[in-house]
Amino acid sequence: MVSRVVLRSALDSRQPAPGLIFHTDRGVEYGAHEVQNLLQRHNVLSSMNRPWTVHRSP
Repeated sequence: MVSRVVLRSALDSRQPAPGLIFHTDRGVEYGAHEVQNLLQRHNVLSSMNRPWTVHRSP
């Protein structure tokens, strides 16, 4: 998906500090294993609203 490509590009180019929280309400797209693995590789915490609750929203 385009969103995965854009997310990967942003993480690679910006190289955010560990602990960044990535929050979305689009669980289906961003709940995918590929996206979650990408976030983990960059030490980004995932936060989602329903329907796929990964972490409770802060």
